[in-house]
Amino acid sequence: MSEEIAEVVTVPPTKEETSEHASKSEQTESKSEHFLAQFGEIQTIGFSDLIGAWKNYDSEKTGSVAVPSAKGEGEETTDGEGEGIKSEFHKLVGDLSEMMFSEKKDEDTAKSIAQTMMDKLQSTLTDGKVTLKNLMASLPVGESELIKLIQKSQLSEEEVDQMFEQYDSDKTGFISEEEMESLIKDMLNKATGGDEEVVDSLIADHKAELLSLVDKDEDGKISKEEVLQLVKMLLK
Repeated sequence: MSEEIAEVVTVPPTKEETSEHASKSEQTESKSEHFLAQFGEIQTIGFSDLIGAWKNYDSEKTGSVAVPSAKGEGEETTDGEGEGIKSEFHKLVGDLSEMMFSEKKDEDTAKSIAQTMMDKLQSTLTDGKVTLKNLMASLPVGESELIKLIQKSQLSEEEVDQMFEQYDSDKTGFISEEEMESLIKDMLNKATGGDEEVVDSLIADHKAELLSLVDKDEDGKISKEEVLQLVKMLLK
């Protein structure tokens, strides 16, 4: 009896699969070469997690956080009762490193991470402060189509202010979901040159991401000021 041998056919990967594989390989290589990889295996920080941490320490809502200028500076000061108080920057880096390394580092390692971040950011500071945009550029932050849109729109702060003047018509301090759609459409028009077909297809996704950042309690109340500050922070 003759034995039939099945022919094995190898199907070449699609262009999309090849691109996806290359992207994952680049991300893995990028993380291993990241300047903080010396402290452990790095995980990607979600954009919404980064924004959540940032809001805790940008207390004056200026879109920037002060970075100590000298080694050891700001690591810890004391209050009137002798209790240790870390700088806002050190606390922010502590929260972010816990996300990056999926664990809380010991005190000495945490200080080393903060110092390494300080050294890395020094050349990007404005008046001794780091902006959200520059901090993001130094960290392994997950991709966000919303970030790309806001930055691609290349709006000036004056243009953003003018754009927001038409929203919150009843002066309650909140904007509706419909007004948010109009805002996103304005930015998409600016970024795409007014390609209506592209604009209409992207509004829903961008709106969902923006809502996840500014309507955490899902009560439908969207602070106009909070959205305005977020857009401006990502433009700085």
